[in-house]
Amino acid sequence: MTDIPSEILEEVEDCIRRIKAFHEAEGRRVHRYIKRSRKGRAGIAELAAFDLPVPEDFRALYWNYNGTKPSDRTTIWERNVFLDLDWLSAETLVRMNKIIRIEKTFHYSDKLIGFMGLNGVSFDLFPGLARGGDTPLVANLGPLSKKTFIAFDSTLAMLRSVCAAQEAGILHYQEEYSPPSEPDGRAVEKGEIRYDLKELWDVVRPFNPRAEYWPAVIAGPIDWEEIELPQPEIPGLVKLHPEVSRLIFGDPEDYHKAAEEEMRAAGVFDSDDPEAILEARDERFWREAAEGKRDDAEEEDENDDEEEEQRGEGKSPA
Repeated sequence: MTDIPSEILEEVEDCIRRIKAFHEAEGRRVHRYIKRSRKGRAGIAELAAFDLPVPEDFRALYWNYNGTKPSDRTTIWERNVFLDLDWLSAETLVRMNKIIRIEKTFHYSDKLIGFMGLNGVSFDLFPGLARGGDTPLVANLGPLSKKTFIAFDSTLAMLRSVCAAQEAGILHYQEEYSPPSEPDGRAVEKGEIRYDLKELWDVVRPFNPRAEYWPAVIAGPIDWEEIELPQPEIPGLVKLHPEVSRLIFGDPEDYHKAAEEEMRAAGVFDSDDPEAILEARDERFWREAAEGKRDDAEEEDENDDEEEEQRGEGKSPA
């Protein structure tokens, strides 16, 4: 049972179905990772620990799904689900919201991280800006700028906007890599989304009367007034807060112990030499990646999750 109104759940479900069908029709492999799962429910429930209300439409997005978990071989451009935004798993959302509170980045106490874009812009929930029960998705640069712009009036407004843009035929995906060219002098990656900003704004404006971001981008470039972060003592090596490091990488001792036990159980080697352990594990990782086994294993996990959901609803897995 859930306290999310049935009409919101039904509309969110319908939008996800249409978005998945669109990606499949476009030949984008990300559609394979949009799978029904109950695992998102528990993760989203954890967001309540941050003392900010989690909007009903955002919770609905994770009631029967857990975002997407593309394989490591999927490029960042191929992962986008909602325009050029990723659909993060609930576990990733919780971890990222913990990290910004440890690091105390701009607006950390006012927002819940929602969706990540390709250009460093995050579309996050700002409950303090809610109006009429709708919590907007606000574009911001996280630790780099204090500036914010409302991008969508709510999560549901974002889903409606994406579906409308799909149906208007204004979303396209780059088929092959294109080297830098005019007018903006940038390369276009294979799988990267392409759309005309003015056409997109014309389509999404009716769903987002409060939106400021799209007109600002069209009039742009936006002056984010970015701050300059402290340079690391060793170029290219960013020192993380110990708790942030554990959230991202886990406990180093547990990691190496698990790796060693895994390799010994698989009979890959029989050695007490730490270097041999790590070398054997790396060799196995890349061998499996080359053979496609790691991607298959990840999809198998997701399929098992979907079958578990179907059994819980009294259905037989296809």
